[in-house]
Amino acid sequence: MKLDSEFYRMPLWFDVARMIEEVAAFKEHEWRNHPSDYTGNTALILISRNGEQNDDFVGPMKPVPAIELCPYIKQVLASLKTVFGRSRLMRLAPHSEVPRHADINYHWKNRVRIHVPIITHPDIQFVCGEKSVHMAAGEAWIFDAWKQHTVINPTDVLRVHLVADTSGTPEFWRMVENSEKPFDSGQQNISESKFIPFEPEKQVSLVCEQFTHPAIMSPGEVDALIMDLISESVGGQQREVDAFIQLLHRFRQYWRCAWQTYGPTEQGVRHFQTIIEGARAQLVNFPSVILRSNGSDAANVFTSWVLNWALTVDRYPDSRTTVRSASS
Repeated sequence: MKLDSEFYRMPLWFDVARMIEEVAAFKEHEWRNHPSDYTGNTALILISRNGEQNDDFVGPMKPVPAIELCPYIKQVLASLKTVFGRSRLMRLAPHSEVPRHADINYHWKNRVRIHVPIITHPDIQFVCGEKSVHMAAGEAWIFDAWKQHTVINPTDVLRVHLVADTSGTPEFWRMVENSEKPFDSGQQNISESKFIPFEPEKQVSLVCEQFTHPAIMSPGEVDALIMDLISESVGGQQREVDAFIQLLHRFRQYWRCAWQTYGPTEQGVRHFQTIIEGARAQLVNFPSVILRSNGSDAANVFTSWVLNWALTVDRYPDSRTTVRSASS
């Protein structure tokens, strides 16, 4: 999600010793390699599709059974007052880094990632755009994943963060509005940070996303994504930019016509597939020549935002429960 500032330190802080105790209870074999195979990056799943061992973006999100071994970490998550998508403990090995990148997947268009550092070192830096911070243990942060970002661990410490994906709730975004923005010298209305202690007798339940991605994307969402993409396509030769924008407009016009004819029905699926396949075939004419203002390639973003996610019923068959027959 594109934010107004690179970093936000939220007005909460947590019991580091208790979190470390809960993390230490897990065995080494329970940690998984990063889904992109980043060297030195491993994770332990807390909330996932159907509460299973996977890295999927799509489907009903549920806590895994192992989260019951972490009563305080559950309380930490609940204190953020939001609805959770994929959530994990994530490690960064000594002398490792997260490769510099921007999050352009559709999943990230309207989501942020919350970081709660558990084990860290002052020399470990989180870089976003041209700014960098050290996220101290026990704090809570979000950052602008639309910008290019990286994490650098030059130390001998195995860094561990609790990370949680969310689109936010009104309560969550009110906390963000009153969070400290380290690089905004004129900021006002910063809330005093509240300590969240461990309460052994307290039982909490976590609200998790159940409908994460559309089985068939509505024309309104397609329009919004494409118009956002057009507004950020800033580089390249003007002739190529114009041709690319025409492709985008044709796609959204075809999509709306198919929706008006078939709606989100089984009968419409092959027509939506044809529209997507036609756009993919035309993208070969735009080999990384149009850049967005964050340096990402516009054709890749169109693929990641729209073409890969406008129709998910083939990759995720259980999403068909939201697709009706034309006679219903």
